[in-house]
Amino acid sequence: MTYEATGEHVMYPQGLPAKLKKSAFPERKREKRKILPKGKGRTYRVPEQEKPEPAHQIIPHRAKETHRGNTRFIDLGEGTMVFSPDYGEGVITAINLGHLTVEFRDESRDFAYPAAFAEGQIIVPEKKDEK
Repeated sequence: MTYEATGEHVMYPQGLPAKLKKSAFPERKREKRKILPKGKGRTYRVPEQEKPEPAHQIIPHRAKETHRGNTRFIDLGEGTMVFSPDYGEGVITAINLGHLTVEFRDESRDFAYPAAFAEGQIIVPEKKDEK
């Protein structure tokens, strides 16, 4: 071991005496961390962000039918289930300016309204009579 004060090499079989140990290895006083009381510590604020609007969910349902005399009325809207001979079962997802957007299993298609019903491109399935 080298004694820093004099630069000499000294070997101690029992270790350094307390006085030499303190002079050879001066203790550094550790600074105590300041512990702040609760609520007085660092405060971080997360900048506010615009929350995205929740996605509009379309719940599939059968068309609502009403009868007045011999006339049958069918209420169509988003979520109404329809059937196409070409694409199979689908659900109306949007109705805009004489056009229907129908989501089928594999794809989405636009149809002219009411021509698509008149030409048989899409059909509103009839309710099955429950017995």
